[in-house]
Amino acid sequence: APSTIMSPTKTQLAASANTSNLVSSDTDGGDTAAAQKTQQEQLQQQQSKKSKSTSLNANATANLVSHNFSGISCDSATEDDHDAYDGSIMTDEEKIKNNRERNREHAKNTRLRKKAYVDRLKITVDELCRERDTLVSERAVAANLMVEIHSKRVDVLRSFFALRASYTTDQKRDMWSSILDESSFTCRLPVTPYQSFPSSEVQLSNSQRTIVGVDAMMADVASNA
Repeated sequence: APSTIMSPTKTQLAASANTSNLVSSDTDGGDTAAAQKTQQEQLQQQQSKKSKSTSLNANATANLVSHNFSGISCDSATEDDHDAYDGSIMTDEEKIKNNRERNREHAKNTRLRKKAYVDRLKITVDELCRERDTLVSERAVAANLMVEIHSKRVDVLRSFFALRASYTTDQKRDMWSSILDESSFTCRLPVTPYQSFPSSEVQLSNSQRTIVGVDAMMADVASNA
């Protein structure tokens, strides 16, 4: 008997197409879900890396700030801690009390600094007063010395003129030596025609003669006798 080939009907073809569409949609849905899951994992990894990097940067910044400001006194650090504590936990009454304590401490430190400053000023004033007194004393001593030297010079001149006016030949050398320095004494007088003197004492350029030493002075006085 001849074989009969049955062609699929339209209903069978439609069912087969629906089945293939369902299988394809299931496959596409599975791939989409896997892709979304992979993207979420990648996003999570990136966020984790960013958070770690941010944490490392924050720690590095904190260490740098702590290193740069390591010289700040413990008082300021304590005040900052108090401020942070005040802003987060403390009540209004506690904040007011804490502010009063800080103001009281600040006023105490201010008084101490002022006292130290005044003490330094007192020390400086005392040193300046002592220096002034020393200078005044030195000036007074110098003035007294000048007065004494002037008085001695006047006495020497008076004694010199008194001996020169005596016009005696028997003069005592010790009297002249007491008022004249033998090593450096010189006396300049004009050349006079009525008096005899050695020619070595005369300077013709200025018509003067120079007496050197005690003996020459005694001889000049004796020539006037």
